[in-house]
Amino acid sequence: MNAESEADRTLRNLSVVAQVKQNDKLTTLGDTFEIYPPTVLRGACRKWSGETRDGNLQRIQELINSACAYITHTTEKMGNLDSVTKNHLQRKCARVMIALDKCRVGLTNLSHTYIDDTTCCVKIKLLVQTIEDFLEVVNHNHVPEFELSSGVSCTRLL
Repeated sequence: MNAESEADRTLRNLSVVAQVKQNDKLTTLGDTFEIYPPTVLRGACRKWSGETRDGNLQRIQELINSACAYITHTTEKMGNLDSVTKNHLQRKCARVMIALDKCRVGLTNLSHTYIDDTTCCVKIKLLVQTIEDFLEVVNHNHVPEFELSSGVSCTRLL
């Protein structure tokens, strides 16, 4: 999968995670993550498909790592690009950063869903902290352009 296709998949899945509401469950087995609202058969379906909380959290971690890597690698290579390509990549990086920021809300809602599973809640909290740390570092190292919903400024990536 080329870098732009991977970035699109990452952006799509971050956006799905951001939409998770309390009591929703997330499935990450497919190429595109999906939300399962509360139903009577949800648990049986998840068990039948071999889905686990740990597996889902691992794939969410990989998603976050992919988003951070995309932003980091893209900003590193922007110096040698023409202005049109650079502008396109700046905008895509900004969209990924915004999706990462919004993803924190869905993860927080997911932690409320699993409130009785301390280990799962701790893992989710660490994922949220990873996102916050990354966004803070990126925003500290670049010129602020506008602010995200959480108060974190999005940047004009140089």
